[in-house]
Amino acid sequence: MTINDNETFSYEGIDDLSEFLNSIDYNERDSNDKYVNDISKVRGTIEALPKLVAALKKLEDEVKKEVEESGSLRGGREKGMFEDDLG
Repeated sequence: MTINDNETFSYEGIDDLSEFLNSIDYNERDSNDKYVNDISKVRGTIEALPKLVAALKKLEDEVKKEVEESGSLRGGREKGMFEDDLG
């Protein structure tokens, strides 16, 4: 997950995981004619995805809230360029 300059979130990791899961060859076998991919592990990963997405959404909401709170001053005034505490 990354935060862009305009404070939008992207979920590259979720997209990459989805691509990986879609590319699995469930019929692939090794030199001993055993399946390479364990379907129970893949199923477990797929079942965990909704929890992962929910956790990322919660984190996104928390970060957005923190950004909003840190960017405002009393009276609804916005911080100026030189008003951040740098040290």
